[in-house]
Amino acid sequence: MQTFLQDLSYAGRMLRKNPAFAAAAIATLALGIGANTAIFSVVYAVLLKLLPYAEPGRLRGIYVQIPQFRDKAPSMPVRPRDFLEWRHTNTVFPDLSLFRGAALNLTGEGEPERLGALRVSANLFAMLGVQPERGRGFLPEEDRPGRDAVVILSHDFWLRRIGGDPGILNRNIELDGWRYVVIGILRGDFVFPTGKQYHPLLPLPPRIDVWVPIALTDAEVRQTGNLDYGVIGRLKSGMNPQQGSSPRGRIWARGGRAWSGNC
Repeated sequence: MQTFLQDLSYAGRMLRKNPAFAAAAIATLALGIGANTAIFSVVYAVLLKLLPYAEPGRLRGIYVQIPQFRDKAPSMPVRPRDFLEWRHTNTVFPDLSLFRGAALNLTGEGEPERLGALRVSANLFAMLGVQPERGRGFLPEEDRPGRDAVVILSHDFWLRRIGGDPGILNRNIELDGWRYVVIGILRGDFVFPTGKQYHPLLPLPPRIDVWVPIALTDAEVRQTGNLDYGVIGRLKSGMNPQQGSSPRGRIWARGGRAWSGNC
């Protein structure tokens, strides 16, 4: 302890004699502590903290593996046609949900704004076990072209742009020149992958303001090279997490193999 105190006193004298060096050292130390704190916060939020979903241990992200591209891309996002096939043929995931990032222009009342959006299967929130704080989730029939002019708002967007007005429910907002009926507002603690958190080859909006039904068109389903959709599945009750990745639990798709990884 005496040696430590002597070293501490000597360090203090040296720093007083060199104030510029002392300032640089303190700034470097503060920057290092701040950077490490920020990195740990991201790692904790994305990798360590359990997601606020019902039984999150049964949720899996589903990706495609194409053998000829395996050295460059060990896994890839999914095509809509594969998702539709898996939904009817797999025996591992009774619930599957498709999603894709988008950008929509908010027009009409107030200042126009470019919004981060997510197109999702109508069953996504029910599969995650999440209910909107206000209003309702999507209905199955709203997942079809022509029936999809409904929107759910994120809690932050509702507060920031709508001023937290509960009267927005069942009213219209204009997105890309089309009128959408606001049917729900999500909880403030709801989280979903953004940016490249879900998959490095599937960029999602850095902030998700609005959620709309995906309502796949025939043209989207017919495309063969549109590997730019995400899929989340919920393991069948009674299966452990390892079974979703075992050979017996794999989903086989035309043109490649799909497997599950932690969502």
